[in-house]
Amino acid sequence: MIHDFQIRRIREFHERGYSQRQAATELGINRRTVRKYWNAGSDADATPRTRKRHRVLEPFAQKIRKLYAQHRNCRIVREELEKDKGIPSVALRTIQEFVQQYKRELAIEEHKRIRPSSSPDPAKTTTM
Repeated sequence: MIHDFQIRRIREFHERGYSQRQAATELGINRRTVRKYWNAGSDADATPRTRKRHRVLEPFAQKIRKLYAQHRNCRIVREELEKDKGIPSVALRTIQEFVQQYKRELAIEEHKRIRPSSSPDPAKTTTM
C-alpha cells in the first residue's frame, strides 16, 4: 500500500519535471503506481482508495455465530452450513476469518467468567 507522503512526493517530482521512471526509482515503487497518482492531478484525494469488500456470509451472521458458539469448531460450522441449501458454499478459511472477531469476544467473556474482577484478594482477608 502506498502512503500519503509517497503521494505528496510523486506530485512534488511531477512539479519539478522528473520523469515517472525517475520518481518510481527514487521512491522504490512501481512505475504504474506512480503513473496512477501522476495522472490524477493535484486536486485528487491524497489518500489512496481502499476496496470495500463484500462479505458473502454477512446475511448469515446470526446463524454462524450460533453454530460457532455451539460447536467451537469452524470445520463443523462449515459442514453444517453446507447442509443448508440457502447458504453459498465457502472455503474453511473464509469462515475462520469471518468468525475471528466473534471468537475474541467469546474468549473475553470466558475470561471474565473465570476471573471475576470483583473477587476479594485472599491475601488481604484475615480470619479470626
